Amino acid sequence: MNPYQLNIDKARCSYEQQQVFKVTGLYALPFHGNRFVSGWQISTVLTANSGLPFNIVDGYDESTGISSGPLNLDRPNYVAGCQVQTGRVTEWFNPQCFNISAPGTLGDLGSDAGTGPGYLDLDLAILKDTKLTERTRLQFRAEFFNIINRTNYSIPNASLYVAGGTTTGGNLATYTGLNGLAGQITNQAGAPRQIQFAMKLIF
Repeated sequence: MNPYQLNIDKARCSYEQQQVFKVTGLYALPFHGNRFVSGWQISTVLTANSGLPFNIVDGYDESTGISSGPLNLDRPNYVAGCQVQTGRVTEWFNPQCFNISAPGTLGDLGSDAGTGPGYLDLDLAILKDTKLTERTRLQFRAEFFNIINRTNYSIPNASLYVAGGTTTGGNLATYTGLNGLAGQITNQAGAPRQIQFAMKLIF
């Protein structure tokens, strides 16, 4: 936030994930005899990750130009002893755990203090290779993305406050109240279950 106080931004990386688990597999079904029962395969991809860090911010330039960030990344003050993480979609973190800093000052909350939701996805594909000639084969594919149809959530709205009016530099400057969406998750990370079928000629 302040190029002359680099220590206030010492924190974990914004892309840190403490747990990342991925398994892929391809199994050829042991059916033989003719072109209708042979050539079947099952492929899976399982992905499970812990949540990514995110920055809880004022949402406007409370420090009136001290912060060097172009996206109004001033951070608030933390209320000592308050439990920030609640883990609900309607309130992933508690906005009441923060107070706005005095105008012209920077808050004491560390960078990337929040942790977003984890991610779980299972993809499945059923394949059938049919030999047509010595050099060509026809492949049928049935692919199921997010087959368990799990809802994976994105990071919550991290801007705490609403502001009105602008400074000469164009930054929002006047505090008008708490952002009603602060702490709420309103977007998904990834799509719901999707199914597609395809035919592929390999030669």
